[in-house]
Amino acid sequence: MKNILFIGEKGAGKSSLINALIAKDALEVGDGINLCTKSETWINVKETSLRELPGFDMSQFEFNERILSKAIEMLTYKIYGDFKWKVDALVVVVDASDDNKEFLDYITECLFYRCYRDGQKSNIVLAINKSDKLINSEAQHINLKTVCDEQEKLYKDFFKKKCVDVTCVACCTDGDLEHIDGSYNIDRLSKEIMRKCEV
Repeated sequence: MKNILFIGEKGAGKSSLINALIAKDALEVGDGINLCTKSETWINVKETSLRELPGFDMSQFEFNERILSKAIEMLTYKIYGDFKWKVDALVVVVDASDDNKEFLDYITECLFYRCYRDGQKSNIVLAINKSDKLINSEAQHINLKTVCDEQEKLYKDFFKKKCVDVTCVACCTDGDLEHIDGSYNIDRLSKEIMRKCEV
């Protein structure tokens, strides 16, 4: 059984991403205004267990600390409830159209540096979700692949400076523009997550 933990800020699209990865609407999703995941969710698909923690809110310190403590507990292989739940891959979901620097600085300092030694190969995948939102109606000639490549490079550079091994994959779960039909890069994201499970 592979265990995959999903974390991210509120509204980043964690539930939508899980639904896209498992190709069914198993989790309720928000509409961008009303956010859904208020408590930990858990779903088993074939030989994989997926867990989603509620979204971080950078304006609520105590709430974030509770989520962070739960994530650290899982990442450091402590007993969780009545059993041991070892995280094989950690998927951090960000909304490409948001400024994620404060959140990523917080996660890097409080989670990555605590749970991963310098230079250690990690099991972290950054899912840069909603990449289609970076293409506005005036710039529809810009290719989604180009936008995703630029986003991946930007975030790879960010984590390289932080000395953290993170695989970055830009994607979207449901295209917002007429020329983007459905999801993008979900298969690649799935492969990277499963590859990280073997680290």
